[in-house]
Amino acid sequence: MTQNYVEARNWYNKAAAGGLAEAEYMVGEYHRTGIGGLKKDGAVALAWFLLASRKGHSGAAWHLARLAGIEPTTLGFGGQYSIH
Repeated sequence: MTQNYVEARNWYNKAAAGGLAEAEYMVGEYHRTGIGGLKKDGAVALAWFLLASRKGHSGAAWHLARLAGIEPTTLGFGGQYSIH
């Protein structure tokens, strides 16, 4: 099976539009890394990570902390991060 990042990005965008936290996180990852034919865009990634984090997505909260220049391990969440 070959990887098709553009097709995956399209499906993640549809799911994110429906409010699915994991999809919001993945759309943020696509923008953060520039995969799927996107230009890297930290500001757009941050917006998606914030949406996902507010729904309890720990990976998104971790990236928010990193983008803010904070080492997530210093936040004292014991591996569980979320921004409300």
